Amino acid sequence: MWELKDAATLNLSLNFRPLKAWPQALPVISFNQFVVAGFDRLQGPAFVRRDASGTGLAELLGSCYPRLALAEGARLWARLKQADLDDSIVWPLIGLKSSSDHERLLKILLSLSPEIQDWIDVRQVGPRELAILLCFRTHESITPTLETITQRGFSRNIGAQILELSGELLLMDQTPPSAPPQDQDPDGRLWLGQLEKSRRPLSSAKDSTQSEQVQAMPWPQQLRSQWKRNGDQSRLEVSLSVGSLQEWNKRLEELSKMTPHLGQADLWKS
Repeated sequence: MWELKDAATLNLSLNFRPLKAWPQALPVISFNQFVVAGFDRLQGPAFVRRDASGTGLAELLGSCYPRLALAEGARLWARLKQADLDDSIVWPLIGLKSSSDHERLLKILLSLSPEIQDWIDVRQVGPRELAILLCFRTHESITPTLETITQRGFSRNIGAQILELSGELLLMDQTPPSAPPQDQDPDGRLWLGQLEKSRRPLSSAKDSTQSEQVQAMPWPQQLRSQWKRNGDQSRLEVSLSVGSLQEWNKRLEELSKMTPHLGQADLWKS
């Protein structure tokens, strides 16, 4: 059953700081006395769903927030616990199953600053990319890395790799390289390369040699190539741009002429 009330009379204890503001055109939504959407409204009309059993809360939250990011979900999970409500309804909203590791991850996220939480959510960083955090008993050593990633606004891909490599080095009792100055490394790629060299010195030296080999090859002007590492794998990346089927066929013919050069370089030898 729904009823109309003044938002000023309702309880804001479930305010989990949603990433996106509730549309001003929509009224405050409340479940019994608890506001679930429109937390910034201190007064005005509110639609209140009355449900003595409490079973309708999951449905109402799912309607207001079909999908929550990880840190958002962690905050809502904590608020539900504090209000002695069913916190298990959070798991479908963040696309995870309840487990001890996932609960630990939510607790870790809650211990991080709001700025780091927002970077994780805005970049849509997933639990696998944050799994390295589960390896630490406390997070004082890895937090500065997360702070730098957040302050620099790195992409999800670059930030996640920096976090993982820094974490692995710390777990190996090694000090990760510090981030270069922002004007020298605006996107984090230089820092990532330094971390790769520290974490995998032999692979990094090999990658450097193979990259030089690729650049020295007589590539057609219209083809762009580079040797790239992604985790434990290195690959040759070739990109091209065509405007017609005829041009496509021409580029493929040019690309096929590179096969002898690639064979001679033997880039993929173990």
